Amino acid sequence: MARARGLHRLGGPGEPAHLHVALVARRTSLSDAEWARLEPPSPKVANELTREPPVRGVPAGAREIEIAGGAARAAVAPDDYWPRFEEIVLEHLLLLEREAAAGRARDARALYDEGFGAVRELWAQNNRIAAIKLYRELTSVGLAEAKRAVEEMCS
Repeated sequence: MARARGLHRLGGPGEPAHLHVALVARRTSLSDAEWARLEPPSPKVANELTREPPVRGVPAGAREIEIAGGAARAAVAPDDYWPRFEEIVLEHLLLLEREAAAGRARDARALYDEGFGAVRELWAQNNRIAAIKLYRELTSVGLAEAKRAVEEMCS
């Protein structure tokens, strides 16, 4: 359910319906006292939540579910959103796995690509910051990901 966290925008005639899913607990049941303490967000907060990019959405008139801003789609009719929710979540997980696989392929390429020789050379010269900076320039990844990749590539 962690992948369902966030805004779900369901289109239709008129204004779209918004559902914001939040993590309440990392277990399968809550006590009656815990349920009693749960409160919906204030109207101001709820209004701000509707401005978030949706985790999943159904544009008005669409015949499929958009996942992660249209990065993937699930061939599920909007009326079947909740009855077929597990299929939609699976499609979202597959999208995340494809993105992770692409990142792993990029990292693997860096292990063998001649263009990354300068990164390995800087690392060997104990110039680690310059090596990570060059890797970031070559790949456009974030600092933490570049650090991890260069450490793996050069060890």
